[in-house]
Amino acid sequence: MSQEVQSNVTRRSHRRHGYVLVVGLALAALVAGIAWAARQSHDLQGCIDGKGLFGRSSMGHAMARDFIAFKVDRALKVVDASEEQRDQIDGILRQAFEEHAGYAREKHGEMHERVLAILTADTIDREALEALRVEHVRQIDRRSRRMLGSLEQALDVLTLAQRQRLAEQIHGYFE
Repeated sequence: MSQEVQSNVTRRSHRRHGYVLVVGLALAALVAGIAWAARQSHDLQGCIDGKGLFGRSSMGHAMARDFIAFKVDRALKVVDASEEQRDQIDGILRQAFEEHAGYAREKHGEMHERVLAILTADTIDREALEALRVEHVRQIDRRSRRMLGSLEQALDVLTLAQRQRLAEQIHGYFE
């Protein structure tokens, strides 16, 4: 096999691994989202007794927080972050999670009740359902912007060399 053909085969193989990683992460996010939704919905049968969706334990806020903390810790090891940097980033992430948990406690239950009221009415109020969807998208956008702000703050803690090393590591996942 010529070197050029072998190089193309290797590139395709690396690209395939990148796609598998992306699809795997997307599926993991989907499963986590379903589990979170099931955990939040106390009206779904099976969730009341803590078994979760499909009779399994649901991923709660604490598990998601721990998973992200694990991934951040791995990234900080890759860039050889100092204890001071780790402490700063930990504080930034703790604050972001506390804010998100506050939203989950306050707004999610309210929205859930509104959806149930619309779904159980004699007739479906399509305008109310659409208004609720628009409001939910706005809230998601607002929380997403806040999480991006937390990411920016965390990245500001790292040096340029550390951010470059992190970018190399991330780039390596897709080759």
